[in-house]
Amino acid sequence: MPRASEKNVNKDILEESQDNFALLISALNKEKDIQTFFENFLTKEEKTMLTKRLMLHLLLEKEYRVTEIASILGISRETIRVHKHVWSQRDETYKSLLRKIAKLKKTKAFWKKVEKVVAPFTINVEYKDSSKT
Repeated sequence: MPRASEKNVNKDILEESQDNFALLISALNKEKDIQTFFENFLTKEEKTMLTKRLMLHLLLEKEYRVTEIASILGISRETIRVHKHVWSQRDETYKSLLRKIAKLKKTKAFWKKVEKVVAPFTINVEYKDSSKT
């Protein structure tokens, strides 16, 4: 995954840039402008990394199992474990924003696709559970 350069940056400029990042992005108020910006601003690897991280946090918020998340996102259980710990440390405001994103009309098609991927795991888990009795 992409890493930040280890070269020293003027601390004041870096802090100011970080403070203003959300403000600058929020100036893009049209969906097409936002898509165009990120399509050109981020590398392919950065887009993949950020998309997977957001999806991972959304799936954790919706209480999907580790095996389901690993199958959906193609990431290791260890990566999920690490991010589950990170996600659990996030404040309620962040988690509330995740719930808001998860409920958007535009994400309904995504959740339907997720359920198709997860269905075999659910059937398998139910089968294993019923075989124990």
